[in-house]
Amino acid sequence: MKTNSIGTNADISAGVDISKVHGNYFADPKNIERFIDLGIKPIIKDFPKKMNYVDFGGGQGHLTILVKEYLEKNSFNVSATVADANENYLLTAKEKSLDTRLCNLEDAPFSNTDLITMRAVLHYNVPDNQKLILKNVFNALKIGGYFVHQNSSGNKENCELRSALVNIPELGRAGAGDYHWISEQEYRFLIEGAGFSTTTIVGYAQPNSWGPDEQWDRFNDKITKIATENKDEETLRDIETRKKIYLDKAYAMIREYSEKYGKEYLGAKDLDDGKIVIEYLYPIIVSRK
Repeated sequence: MKTNSIGTNADISAGVDISKVHGNYFADPKNIERFIDLGIKPIIKDFPKKMNYVDFGGGQGHLTILVKEYLEKNSFNVSATVADANENYLLTAKEKSLDTRLCNLEDAPFSNTDLITMRAVLHYNVPDNQKLILKNVFNALKIGGYFVHQNSSGNKENCELRSALVNIPELGRAGAGDYHWISEQEYRFLIEGAGFSTTTIVGYAQPNSWGPDEQWDRFNDKITKIATENKDEETLRDIETRKKIYLDKAYAMIREYSEKYGKEYLGAKDLDDGKIVIEYLYPIIVSRK
């Protein structure tokens, strides 16, 4: 299968373990419990006792298994599937005894689904495919089915800055130039365009943050380790040169945005070690077909 997701291709190329990024955010049961409390618990009364559930971009299955267990504890008979384009992540999901489907989310072949969840996935895809994914979620649901989505978001300028930082070519992230985080306002436009009858922001998950230095490590640790093990001095020099160029550009960009919009508005935070991170929001949005 050809993987269309630029973010998935980047993670595969860099050997990223998604359970360990952002301080183990996506594997942390407390963050998943909040997702369930805000997004699943209030609508549980509308689910049929025998239900089909798909986690779009569910990766290693951390969210899927806990949502499934929550529903089963509430007397639902749940068929749960993790849909993702990262075959390595799906191997971990299978170890949790979850059904998996290797696919691109924009053409994932699901139908008659009662519940679809998605968490921090849209920005892994180019803008045109973001629209197609939301439309495919709509098409996969039954009439009356629910889509519960935790989107990596924020205000327009926060999303623009984060997109610009990872689109700097010297970062070496596969797909650089095409990353696009979606603001809360833009998301409302996209989800309505997909056809959903109702959409509500029901709350916010634990916010998150990252900075240029963390992005550099995420997508360059693997090649740096290989070059170090092979004592490849030329490659190591090239990596260091590229790192300096990337960080210089990234911090200059943050200064430019901060001068224009203000650090507080952007979510830019100075750390004690002199580094800067960008905080952002995770709205949890419930849409019904």
